[in-house]
Amino acid sequence: MNIQSKFLLLSICILLVLPSILLADCDMMALISINPKGIAACDPGAGDYDSPHDYFDFLRSRSGSQDLDIPLNCDGYGVIYYRLGESTLSKEQTFYKTGFHTWYEAIHGEPMNLAEDAIMTPMNRASIVLGHDRLGTGGFGSHPFTFIWNNKTYSFIHNGAISSSAKTAFMNYLGEEWFVEHPSNWHGVYGDIRSFIDSELLFHFIMSMIMESNGNIVLGIQKALNNHDLEGFDFRSEVFHGMNTVNFVLTDGTSLYVFRNSRMDPTLHNLSYNVINNRFIGIKTQEQTGIEIHQNEMIVFDQSGTITSIPMVSTLPVELSSFTGSVFNGIVTMRWHTASETGLSGFNIYRGDSNLFSQSIRLNTSLINPTNNPNGYTYEYSDHETSPGATYYYWLECIDTSGTSTDMASTTVTVPNIGNNDIPDYAASVMLPNFPNPFSRGDITTIPLQLRAEDSGILVIYNVKGQKVNSFAIAPNTPSLVWNGCDSKGQICAPGIYFAQLKTKDISVTHKLLMIR
Repeated sequence: MNIQSKFLLLSICILLVLPSILLADCDMMALISINPKGIAACDPGAGDYDSPHDYFDFLRSRSGSQDLDIPLNCDGYGVIYYRLGESTLSKEQTFYKTGFHTWYEAIHGEPMNLAEDAIMTPMNRASIVLGHDRLGTGGFGSHPFTFIWNNKTYSFIHNGAISSSAKTAFMNYLGEEWFVEHPSNWHGVYGDIRSFIDSELLFHFIMSMIMESNGNIVLGIQKALNNHDLEGFDFRSEVFHGMNTVNFVLTDGTSLYVFRNSRMDPTLHNLSYNVINNRFIGIKTQEQTGIEIHQNEMIVFDQSGTITSIPMVSTLPVELSSFTGSVFNGIVTMRWHTASETGLSGFNIYRGDSNLFSQSIRLNTSLINPTNNPNGYTYEYSDHETSPGATYYYWLECIDTSGTSTDMASTTVTVPNIGNNDIPDYAASVMLPNFPNPFSRGDITTIPLQLRAEDSGILVIYNVKGQKVNSFAIAPNTPSLVWNGCDSKGQICAPGIYFAQLKTKDISVTHKLLMIR
């Protein structure tokens, strides 16, 4: 390692112990078997992340490389697994490597390799796996954290960072007696927030809400994330405004509860899942492998293969379903659909030439009037002052009746160069989120498309089990597809979650559709 690299490594380590909000680059994965014989019976597939082994390789790759002077996640890792039909853990089912500046090494006895061997041994009947690579911001130890209550072992992994204010509020709320009865997995001491890993304090707070809810995990998580007066601290506001990143996976040994509050950015705190041929479900950070989990969405996965999206109640006066931009004849049209509105004064649209909101300008001269419809509404705003070939960044802001403003969503739009035939020359084909979303059973939803002039493809609608519901051939320059909620036989589908997947010769992209009654 050269002098410059050593200095950079030292600088990073100093920054990591600062008490302010710091974005940790921790990575995590989770597996749940939907095969009655367990994860070891899931034969390898042909594609990426089609095998449980791929997820262990992912953890290895994110735990640092011998080819890099500064590993990506250099503060240890952990892997645990549950057996079919069991909701407790033994020491033999937990594998940790702890310590600052430690990572995966391809040596004999490496815990990661021992974990993979144990999980992929059929007689161990592994059914749920949690794995985590850590880049620490304080405290000692590794994820996954465990918590024993009511004859069950609950486990937890977290990707992101929690502010010192939130950590202090968690500790003060729980009190000293709590940590006497439920001590830290590692070296956390009541009264010293720096001794705790921030994620473990978050886990303890969530568990206190689950216990208060008599073991109802969904209700407990909702209570925790929506707590607006935690010893005077408004945790709910920080969660739903994305000020703290609380992407996590929690399990009771039966199901996985996966929550994401980070913004929809594939390069930072991304979280997606893949259903592999009714054999297992894999969840991971970093690049999208299947279906992306949306901001402020919790999904519950059980071992029957059922996937349930649970709404997390927001403090905002409006619940936003989508915010998209499309271009026609050089005019950018912003469209947003709300699921509900109350106490809203209006909206603002901002535009910038970079992704810095501070350098953007407001486009609308007066507030865009809301409907305050509890069932939501679809809005449009057109930007006529654009230049061919330019890329613009747009933000949607909502203003409540008290005058409080909130940055709700953002999107990027590139205005194409127009050729001789007035056909947009898109740099790449894309499928934009549908609107409205959610949409009512019996109504239609529109899926905007931006295809390159020479591109054609197929758009397939799937249900949550991965079964094909309907498919549509997409010709070049098709601007959108309207789906009426029917299957290929013309029968109206049942309300629920569906997925639209567009495939061309160059891309495969998937968006979630929600049909309600």
